Amino acid sequence: MRPHVHKAKAVLASDGIWEVVGQKDLPSLVLDGAPWPIRADTAKLQSAAFEGWASLTGGGYRDDVTSMVIPLGCEAALAVDS
Repeated sequence: MRPHVHKAKAVLASDGIWEVVGQKDLPSLVLDGAPWPIRADTAKLQSAAFEGWASLTGGGYRDDVTSMVIPLGCEAALAVDS
């Protein structure tokens, strides 16, 4: 494994996000983009949650999917398979 450096971001999200978006999926949703615009990261996170709820319930129910992605202004190393 080699470290991959990203700009660190904090994710605050309701249980409606975490119930259907796993922690392993989070880096691909919020670490791929530049620090700005954060709206794009939030939109990707919420879209993944909408899809997760639709898959889980057949579209009949969706919990709240409130989220914020906050750039922290520092770098974080993430171990990734090469």
